[in-house]
Amino acid sequence: MDISIVIRTKNEESSIVRTLEQVSAQAYRGSYEIIIVDSGSSDRTAQIASGFTPRFYTINKEPFSYGYALNYGQKISMGKIVVFLSAHCIPADTQWLANLVIPLDKDKQIGAVYGRQLPVAGINPIEEFELGIFFPEGNTEPKAVFSNASCAIRKEILEKYPFNEEIAYGEDFLWRHKLPADIGVVYARDARVYHSHRSNLSYWACHHQKVGMAVEYLRKVEGIQDFYGRKGTWLRKILTRLPYLLFFIRKGYVKACLTFVPIEIIRNIFYIRGLSISRKKYRRYQDLTCPK
Repeated sequence: MDISIVIRTKNEESSIVRTLEQVSAQAYRGSYEIIIVDSGSSDRTAQIASGFTPRFYTINKEPFSYGYALNYGQKISMGKIVVFLSAHCIPADTQWLANLVIPLDKDKQIGAVYGRQLPVAGINPIEEFELGIFFPEGNTEPKAVFSNASCAIRKEILEKYPFNEEIAYGEDFLWRHKLPADIGVVYARDARVYHSHRSNLSYWACHHQKVGMAVEYLRKVEGIQDFYGRKGTWLRKILTRLPYLLFFIRKGYVKACLTFVPIEIIRNIFYIRGLSISRKKYRRYQDLTCPK
């Protein structure tokens, strides 16, 4: 088997059909298998996905860990290259897979490749603005150093350098940060997927609580400062939000302009809550940011 495509799912019945149809339609000349790793879906995800591939697995590890799900998928894969794909990441065309693995075929020094993530226009204006920065087109350098929402990694590297299973969020950032410098990581602009989340207060609350937990974990356990870039004065933080409003105005997203302040309040409240949760959870660790 050349490639194993590991798709992580949980309650994805609204998008899983389109994702699997696009994955199955890839114009890739080599062999590939599709593996579904489901984290206890309560909707029709399992029924739908199991009809596309016999390799459907359910994990029930609590508390949930993205790193555990990724490592589990890698361990049961048979391909020389493991492709990770989030269930709501829909390949934009039939060349997604080929474009994702071409750098690995061309250069043995490259160990991992991550693709470009496109927003679905109007679904989540905040995310739409951010994806344009983190995963740009053209020759602009991506702000995202890595993402396992759509990526390809050599199996031998994953076996030697698995994902961290303790961190609540940002396991892909941490994996890239700890990867030896001699293993190349490439951004493939032509390997495109559509990746958007519905914009509502519950999504932002959950998302930013996990971000806060990750920030404190990285600081406390790994000694990594400013993972999320939220330092600075309140004035500086406000000024960094102005480009969002200008983007909304330019795109005609009136509702986004009106809901931006409430969402920012929710994001900050739950980010701080996440920091607090992690401080209690990881208090047993020495504070690596303190001078020795």
